[in-house]
Amino acid sequence: MGADTAGESESRLGVAGGTARPILLFPAALLLGFAWDHLLRLPFPVSRTGMSHWISAAIAGFLILIGISVFAAGVRSLSRAATPLPTNQPARV
Repeated sequence: MGADTAGESESRLGVAGGTARPILLFPAALLLGFAWDHLLRLPFPVSRTGMSHWISAAIAGFLILIGISVFAAGVRSLSRAATPLPTNQPARV
């Protein structure tokens, strides 16, 4: 590949230049999940009073906790790297 000039490397240091903002990815994934839940129902009924309901609720709660912990780890990594959480601001390091 070609050698970078000083002007090109300075312009790349300001903002990451991603294709999508992470703050918009979460609502998009949530809406996609609701749409898939509506369109692709389970082939078997899940009762709301039996043991299968409590098992599925426990799995869902576990997945939510995993998601929250991954989010917290990402925020901690961004703050340690002195990168602002609003991704439209330039990186400091």
